[in-house]
Amino acid sequence: MNSNIELISLTNMIKKITFLIFITSMACVMAQDKNFEDGFIVTTNSDTLYGKIKKDKKSVMSKKIYFAKNGGDSGVEFFKPSSLKGFSLSDENYVSVDFNNTKNGKKIASKRFAQVLVNKEVSLYKVDLDASEINYEYESPAYYGYVLKMDSSFYSLTQEEVISNRTEKGISFKSGLPYHANKKYTTIRKYYIGILKYAFLNCSRISTQINNLKFADKSMIKLIYDYNKCMK
Repeated sequence: MNSNIELISLTNMIKKITFLIFITSMACVMAQDKNFEDGFIVTTNSDTLYGKIKKDKKSVMSKKIYFAKNGGDSGVEFFKPSSLKGFSLSDENYVSVDFNNTKNGKKIASKRFAQVLVNKEVSLYKVDLDASEINYEYESPAYYGYVLKMDSSFYSLTQEEVISNRTEKGISFKSGLPYHANKKYTTIRKYYIGILKYAFLNCSRISTQINNLKFADKSMIKLIYDYNKCMK
């Protein structure tokens, strides 16, 4: 009876050891994957840990990253934005931010990793989004949003496509008969324009620049640099 119990215990132990070896081996394989590149993470305690980070789609990396510490024996770990202050990979720096996306007129709050585009007194970060988080049907989609940091305040900068149905009535030129038709119209709601106007009220000379501002990295970066100069 005792020998049977010992045999069962030994078998269970072997299974556990085998499983641990398998997990460790898989972690090592992942760490050696060609998609892993040198980088570092910054913990919530402001500790900097160097290792390798998996370079994934930016929309994926905005939600979580995979990290293997140099000289560590814990294998590959994954971190969400709530677990880190930020990370650096391929000469790109990312920070953890609170981001309010807008879809169908509703704000959707989440914690995200955002790429640092401008790191000044007033900073600008970019949050990459996936297809399920945006609302585009006819216009060229923008798979991203921005976050503006001023002092200790964060402002989410977004836009979205809005589709409306309208009924047109008139007289047909060909038949001379009355007609009505349902048509779809699309507009882009540029929520970021109003937010930037509010945030930059104390610099009147860039108001025209805001009115015509494109929702693109180059335009946004120039605006933030111009505002920082305005405040000096």
